[in-house]
Amino acid sequence: MRLFTALVFFFFVEHANAQFHQPVFPGQEGQQLLDNLQGAYKPQWVLSNFTNDTIYGKIYREPDDSLRCVYTGYTVYLTPGQDPSQTAFSANINLEHTFPKAMGSDSGLAEDDMHHLHPSRVDVNGARGNLPFGEVQDSQADAWFFMDQTQSNVPGAQIDLYSEVINNDRFEPREDHKGNVARAMFYFYAIYKEQADQANAAFFEAQRETLCQWHFADPVDSLEWARTFLIAGFQDDKPNPFVLDCTLPERSFCQGLGLSCDPPSNYDPELDLPFDAFFLHPNPGDRLVRLELVMRKKAEVTLELYDATGKKVDEMAVGEKTPGAYTLHWENKLLPSGMYWWKLILGTESGALSTTRKMILQH
Repeated sequence: MRLFTALVFFFFVEHANAQFHQPVFPGQEGQQLLDNLQGAYKPQWVLSNFTNDTIYGKIYREPDDSLRCVYTGYTVYLTPGQDPSQTAFSANINLEHTFPKAMGSDSGLAEDDMHHLHPSRVDVNGARGNLPFGEVQDSQADAWFFMDQTQSNVPGAQIDLYSEVINNDRFEPREDHKGNVARAMFYFYAIYKEQADQANAAFFEAQRETLCQWHFADPVDSLEWARTFLIAGFQDDKPNPFVLDCTLPERSFCQGLGLSCDPPSNYDPELDLPFDAFFLHPNPGDRLVRLELVMRKKAEVTLELYDATGKKVDEMAVGEKTPGAYTLHWENKLLPSGMYWWKLILGTESGALSTTRKMILQH
């Protein structure tokens, strides 16, 4: 279990206002907000026959044709032209229902709604099963999962890159997926509450406060933002609103917990955002990492790299870039394994905008 120090927490809060943001029902809260979210964002149709192929082959497929387990970083290669579902399953990858089937996602739109579906190692998916999410004390964990490995002892290094489980009790995903889990769970319960409550009315509430902590500690990055709109294209053009607006949880499921984000004011990403994409490959990486940037408008580009304490450990002054696609190369010479954050800063005529992207180094 990762213990967030105050310094790390303030680092995340500071960078929360740099994330993408699209206001959703501003000024509304409580049941009124939840009712409106369900009315506006519940898709009228989703894929049914091709959900797995779409998740593996389009939503989570990397540009190098790799597919990664969200809980462990375990990566497989998808041969172009071959069935992605067959390839993934033969390589020990299947589909994780973040909100478990037994807890309400076993039928109807909920079963195939891709906003809560992720690729996972088969055995890790099985270990999670129907367990609620939660923080696991390291000394109490029955199993730890990383890449293609499973172990019962506490890892000696790179502990944040492991998922862990207490059998028959709770499951804790690796640190870089906790916010994604929270926003998927919030989405499902907001959209399919009646179905979830019929299965087990206590399931969501038992983990609600933990999910709130994870949402604010691990804000949306550019990849999660891009994926929610990619999924929307296959689901009635409905993105996950909890990805769009970081204030939704504090106005709905997380009221009274003293948690909040500080989104940028007067910010319309469709009008002001000077870039269309910002990705890192490979991620996790080792010595050489490519930073892929697609510019929409002319801007002065700077990249800053921060470690988990919020300390700036590297910087790249890229210079002015005009609309187009760019590949930047970063070589790691000194930094140890762990979790880092690239901050992309774009200077435009209307001011400076920035966003962050998580990077994992594995040696």
